[in-house]
Amino acid sequence: MGNVLRDLRGKLLPSLKRLLVVIGITMFLMLISTFANVGYVAKAHTRVVARDLAGYAYVNANVSIVYNPLLFSLSWLSGNGNFSGPYKFVSMPEYVGSGEAYVPRRKSPRELEQEAIMSIVVNQLSPNTIFNLIIVLAIKLVKMQDLYFCLFAGIIGFLIRGFIGALFGLVIGLLLTVPVMIRLRKGNAIATKILDFAFER
Repeated sequence: MGNVLRDLRGKLLPSLKRLLVVIGITMFLMLISTFANVGYVAKAHTRVVARDLAGYAYVNANVSIVYNPLLFSLSWLSGNGNFSGPYKFVSMPEYVGSGEAYVPRRKSPRELEQEAIMSIVVNQLSPNTIFNLIIVLAIKLVKMQDLYFCLFAGIIGFLIRGFIGALFGLVIGLLLTVPVMIRLRKGNAIATKILDFAFER
């Protein structure tokens, strides 16, 4: 019985570790997707058309968003990689004060613009996170973790030059990944061990 449990533990623990790595990378990608200029570039103009006594603001916005193709791949594949047009939403109130003086605070135009942008981004976040989880899992299964370097090169490219920068960074990452990894493996045993541990080679 003890041997069976040890064998089971020996098989489950490595699989659990790999799964946690996959989930961790996916959650990290989801997190950075919510940052402007990393996950998307956007601008918005808003106009409050009505407010009620509870502090809710009814807002008309004109929003323009371009998503990072490496973080919002599903959006681009489905034809929603960029959005430009009118958008209506209801802004939730934020209350300030205390006791009887507890009243809703009027948000600034800048806050409403950010709220409009994030509302649209969040709508795209869940399906793209699931898609990214599948991609990360596939990379793990085929043992091509070197592709992460290409992915992050593309993300940095988007940060610098938007959509074109993302594509350029991805290409540069692909061109550099193979020789760099070969050099690390042959010339630096410590770096190799770190990469092997991080990526479960």
